[in-house]
Formats: sequence, C-alpha cells, structure tokens
Amino acid sequence: MFRTQNEALMPSLSKHEGRAAVSLALTCFLTLAGCAGSAIVHGTDIDDGYSTGEIGYAAGGGGLRVEVGGNPFGGDDTAFAAIVAEAIQGANSGPRVRFVPPPEETPRPEYRLRLVFNGPEASRSGIFCAETPAVPASPGADGIRVLAGFCRGERALTYLAANTGPVTGPGDPAFRDFLRQVTAQALPANRGFPNPDQCRIPGC
Repeated sequence: MFRTQNEALMPSLSKHEGRAAVSLALTCFLTLAGCAGSAIVHGTDIDDGYSTGEIGYAAGGGGLRVEVGGNPFGGDDTAFAAIVAEAIQGANSGPRVRFVPPPEETPRPEYRLRLVFNGPEASRSGIFCAETPAVPASPGADGIRVLAGFCRGERALTYLAANTGPVTGPGDPAFRDFLRQVTAQALPANRGFPNPDQCRIPGC
C-alpha cells in the first residue's frame, strides 16, 4: 500500500501544500534566483515497506544502480547516465551510498533508482519498475520532466513525477539542482512508520 505525500494535479491545495508553495515563492523572491532548477513535484508515493535502511542494504558492497531512460539533450546515453549519477551523489537521505551508472554492475541489481526523462507524461507506481518505456530524445530547452522511483525488482518502493523549467544542457547547474531535488524526494527520510524496528530488508 502506498502513502501519498502530495496529490498530483489537484484542483485545490491542502494547507501543507499551500504553505510549501508560499515558502517556495518567498525563497525565490528573496534569492532573486528565479528558482532555476527548482523541481515541481506532482505527487510522491511511498510504499509502506520503504525504509532508508533498505537503501543501505541495496547499495552495500558496491553501490546503487542508476537506471536512466531518455536523454533530453541527445548525444551519448552512457555519458549522460554517468553525468546523472555523478550529479546525485550524496543527495539521498539515510546511509551514504554510491550511485552507479551503467555499464558498471552492482551486487544487488534488483535494486535501482530509475529516472525516466521526457518520456510518458505519467505512469503508475504499480507498473513503473516493471515496464521500460521507449523514450525518444527530446530537447530540454523548453523544460524537463522526469518520472523517478526506487525499485526493488518490479516493485516501486517510491515513485514521483516532477518537472523543471528550461536548462541549457547536462552541465547546467540548474539541471544538477533539479536532479538532486528529485533524488532527495525519491529517497526520502523515513516517515510515519508505526514500528520503526520492523525489519523491511529481505532475508533479515
């Protein structure tokens, strides 16, 4: 079962969402940065079985695989995946992990952080980790959207959709900021578990 942190595309905002939106607007105004690279997240689903402890288990002994779909800038997909993996190092909550791009192997390949750029407008948490959508290259100059989730096999332990404004290329600091915000949302701190000592790591 999933707990929804933010409802996607709702006609009205909750009090929490409204406060978050006001806070973001004030931050943008005060920094005069125009919020370049800010991630607009359209809902985050977190499985009841999610735990930051499982991130450590997944990455233990070699790192957590980063599975990248789509390349909003064109060019070499392997090089783009390496740029993404490098940008998100240290962005997650919980234990420090090394994000590993392909073709490097990881000891637990059933676990991965999946990021699909400028592909389907939306997916569902129940199928996001099971399907591999074909994603054509599409320019990032008009903005970038991403579907992201932490996968255990075909099960999405977290899932979100997000977008940001125009970026000039994979080396744009705004793109790096966007990736790090998305990763922080896709691998968040534990929230609201009734039994924090409950084992959620397979085989424990």
